[in-house]
Amino acid sequence: MLCDRMGIDVWEVVGAAATKPYGFMRFDPGPGMGGHCLPVDPFYLAWKAREYDTPTEFVELAGEVNQRMPYFCAEKVARALNDHAKPVRGSRVAVLGVAYKPGVSDLRESPALKIMRLLSERGAELVYHDDHVAELPSFGLRLSAARRSARGSRRGGDRHRPPRPRRRGRGRGRTARRRPARSDAGARGSHLMRL
Repeated sequence: MLCDRMGIDVWEVVGAAATKPYGFMRFDPGPGMGGHCLPVDPFYLAWKAREYDTPTEFVELAGEVNQRMPYFCAEKVARALNDHAKPVRGSRVAVLGVAYKPGVSDLRESPALKIMRLLSERGAELVYHDDHVAELPSFGLRLSAARRSARGSRRGGDRHRPPRPRRRGRGRGRTARRRPARSDAGARGSHLMRL
């Protein structure tokens, strides 16, 4: 959110940080957190810590920031459409990946669903693609058989394909994990936006 406010491309910042030759672990920003535990457990920990008079402001602050991210992302989509003189109402918005993390069909607390709900409330026409989620009944959406059969055939690969370990030179048994290809990898165009 800060990078966006300052007009800085967060993906360029992460890419630049990845050039550090040592001690760097890449963490990509996302549209919020999902799943059955991460959205809830930090708040439970903070609540329990109060019983022991131990402040956990950073835990609570991180949770609050993550809870605001879907609203931020929906607003960012609206701004991007506005930049192209298009209103949200009636615009077709495609969401690539709706599960809360790659490689699963689990939709619990998925931030993508909240973003979709917010855009739908503003009149957007929604479509989605996720190799592991065949339908979204709450939105009345279902992947067509053609789209389901085309899994992994999209240019740029499948965002849900798990990384394969590969051998790296020097050192026995060392492996490097290849990051899974993103759905938007290689995609270009002013009509595409990566949140």
